[in-house]
Amino acid sequence: MNYIKISLALAMGALMAGSCADVNDIPAALRISGQVVPDDSCVVKTSGGAQQEFKSRGTLDLAVGSTYMGYLMVENAFPQFESITGAQPEQGLVDPSTIYTNHLDITIRMNEGLLAASAEFVTKYGELFGVAPTLPLAYQVPGATSIPATSGGAVLAPLIPNNIGLLFRELSQVQDGDSIEVILEIKVVGQRQDGLKVQSGVFSFPITLCNRCLVQDRYEVGVALDPFAEENKLTEQDIGTFCEPGQDDHVTNAICGVLFPNQVPGFCPVDRCLGLAGATLPCTEDPQVFEVP
Repeated sequence: MNYIKISLALAMGALMAGSCADVNDIPAALRISGQVVPDDSCVVKTSGGAQQEFKSRGTLDLAVGSTYMGYLMVENAFPQFESITGAQPEQGLVDPSTIYTNHLDITIRMNEGLLAASAEFVTKYGELFGVAPTLPLAYQVPGATSIPATSGGAVLAPLIPNNIGLLFRELSQVQDGDSIEVILEIKVVGQRQDGLKVQSGVFSFPITLCNRCLVQDRYEVGVALDPFAEENKLTEQDIGTFCEPGQDDHVTNAICGVLFPNQVPGFCPVDRCLGLAGATLPCTEDPQVFEVP
């Protein structure tokens, strides 16, 4: 730790002396600590300690949701301006070592055989984005926050955005009921208050894609589709708590009535959620997203 602080101080000194040091010449000072479990209010606490719980891997149930949210704890290890120069920033000015994150660079690694066995995935990808899919898949998502020097902050961003999740529903293995694992390699990119571009090292996070692996069939279809009816009166505990539908948390099949109120069997997303006979993961009623990820 002392070595890191000394190296950072030397790098900062060079920058303040007017050198043109590239971001890659500076020891990693923007670090992803991990994926944090949000609390019951879907809030991420950045104060650390016993308030934090980290996840080593994630699960996205594609029968319920198509987005996997990142709650990333990120650390700014740059020393404060005062500790390097002995002087404080001018009154009212932000410390030059404050980092503002802009976006996340995400690379998804998956078995090449998955694409070979999923012609619909390849076709749909080409229709939406105008290019053929190549592995690994790579894209950017916005993720903005500010992190003071020697502090931590939370970056909230969709690690698997909706358009990519919809495409994953085209994977034949998941449609057939198998679970597959993809590896996300994540970098946080931003800049300091003084304009220096910074980026984190790679943080690898595995996510399991599945079809109804998080749904518990506890209620009859009529109850599941109308959980708040007078004769049912299900509570939040009866449905299951979650921050993002289909992400990590087990829920009962009453989630289907919450996500698709006033719908009946025969509506494709409802059939998919309930796991009814003949249900498919892709539905024409799903939103069509055309933006390049």
